[in-house]
Amino acid sequence: MRSIATMAKRTGAAVLRQPQLGALARRVAALGGRSMVLVYHRIGALQSPGLIPTVPVTDFRTHLQTLQDIGEIVPLSQLLRERRSTKM
Repeated sequence: MRSIATMAKRTGAAVLRQPQLGALARRVAALGGRSMVLVYHRIGALQSPGLIPTVPVTDFRTHLQTLQDIGEIVPLSQLLRERRSTKM
């Protein structure tokens, strides 16, 4: 049985892939004018439980696809450059 969190994530991703809802989500995000930084410590085959969780490659791909559906993925260096240029 799937966990509720897994089902919620998949449902959210499916909803955001709908053209009208995805466009609305992008507009709302753009209004905020904010950036988000995500950090993944470990991506790969699941390892024994430990302090740092591992994200399976398939889940990571799903995360990236969902993020691409609602926004632009850029390197951290670009975010920092843009932030510096707006402060000057």
